This record gives sequence, C-alpha cells and structure tokens, in this order.
Amino acid sequence: MPNILIVDDEKVVLKVVEATLSRAGHKIVTATDGHSALEKLKNEQFQLVITDANMPGITGFQLTSTIRQQKECKNIAIMLLTGRRDKKDVLKALDSGADDYLMKPVDPILLLAKVESLLVKHTGHHSFYEAAITAQGSWENIFEIVSVSEQGMTFLSPFTLEFNEKIRIVTDLFNQIGNATPTLRVSTCSALETSKQLFRVRASFVGLSSAELQNIRVWLMANHGKAKKIS
Repeated sequence: MPNILIVDDEKVVLKVVEATLSRAGHKIVTATDGHSALEKLKNEQFQLVITDANMPGITGFQLTSTIRQQKECKNIAIMLLTGRRDKKDVLKALDSGADDYLMKPVDPILLLAKVESLLVKHTGHHSFYEAAITAQGSWENIFEIVSVSEQGMTFLSPFTLEFNEKIRIVTDLFNQIGNATPTLRVSTCSALETSKQLFRVRASFVGLSSAELQNIRVWLMANHGKAKKIS
C-alpha cells in the first residue's frame, strides 16, 4: 500500500485530498507546514508527496527543492497543488523538481488519475478497487474430439480433469446432431503415451432425453455407417 504525505496549511483542502486518496486504498499522513513535513520525511518512507505551493514559512516550491537535494528521497514522486493558473507558476513548480501539478479547487477524479500515474511511473504500483462477488463464469480451451457414441465422447485435453467432474464442450457437432450442448461427466482421464502435454478423456452424457439420444443414434448411423457397437 503506497504511503502518501499531504502538506497543506488549508485544512479544508487537506481533508478533501486525504478523504479522496484514503477511499482509493492509500495510506495517508498529513502535515500543515513545510517544517513538520520535513520531520515526517526523516522518520518515515513515502512514495509520494502532495504539497501546496504557497504556504507560510517553507513554501511548496522550497519543500520540493529540499526533498530533491536529499539522496534518500530521490525516488519520491512530488505533486504540487496551486491555486494560480499563470504559466510562470506552473514552470516554477516543474523547475523546483515537481513531477506534476494540480490546480485548485481539487478535482477528485483528476487527482486520482494523476496520483495513479505518478505511482506507476515511480514505483510500478497500481491500486484498484476490488469487491467480493458471487457469479458464474467460463473459460475457453480447445479440445480435439476423437470419438462420439450414444453414451458420450472421447476427446484430447491439454490438462487433466477429475473423475466425475462435470463439463460442457461447445462444438458445432451438436448443432449437426440437432441437440443442445449437453453436460458431460468425466469417466477417465489418462496421459497420452505419445505426448506429455495431452490427456485422453472419456466422458458420458448426463441427462439426455430419449429424443436427444435418438438424434445421436440417427446421426451416427447416417454419418458413420461403419460405426461399431460398444458394450
């Protein structure tokens, strides 16, 4: 979790920035002037400093220059907050050693975007929202089907499957037969002698209706006249 130091003598701005970044999952430390900010930098490691440009005593420009002169702080990203929109003030912020700047009043969305960009650039860190959910999903793999019977099918899989595991294989084959995609239950799974990366899987159809079973039987006889009976 990134550790961010926020420095501003305006408590309202301080609270807005702190609340915005805290909700995004960042650890926040605050200071209301440059002197206390430098003390905190001596005692704690930070990945980012966000400081107001114009403060009494040590200004944000001076604080930035001081941080840049300290070897132990050379990798810290710095963003300056400024209420001035003059080009010379922006250039002054960059010349002092700041990586970026943000105009006041603070736009929370823009603030988050700039913070993420600086953290990725300086530390490679990404922070994203995460929520626990319950949902079904599927993932696609390519299977080579090698035989079909009234009981089920045999196919080659790039990974092992557990006995009795239920799966569904989407293939145009069932459209040809005239059935919806059926559920299969794994009967056996064994490694091919000719390949260490493939497994031969036998799986039986689950819950086929008599009509669906008849569709398979008719398709087998029509397309594979030499199909053999199996016990």
